[in-house]
Amino acid sequence: GRFYSLLDPTYAKANIPIIASVSEHQPPTWASFFFDLHVLTMLLPAGIYFCITRQTDGKIFLICYSVTAVYFAGVMVRLMLVLAPIA
Repeated sequence: GRFYSLLDPTYAKANIPIIASVSEHQPPTWASFFFDLHVLTMLLPAGIYFCITRQTDGKIFLICYSVTAVYFAGVMVRLMLVLAPIA
């Protein structure tokens, strides 16, 4: 159930309300992003732009990792830990 709610954030609310009631499974606010990452919240888009302009295999991996990490961190508060290394 928790894994399905990563791909479809409305899945747990509709089908498994006990998972939706846990606060760790809720989407984070912008305040929690800024509290956890501070100024890196503002620098991540600049880093992604830098990786796009000068592409190598390693930078393409960083772009893919950062995009998926931002998405998953935006779906569930607990997954902010996935975003911290790339930020």
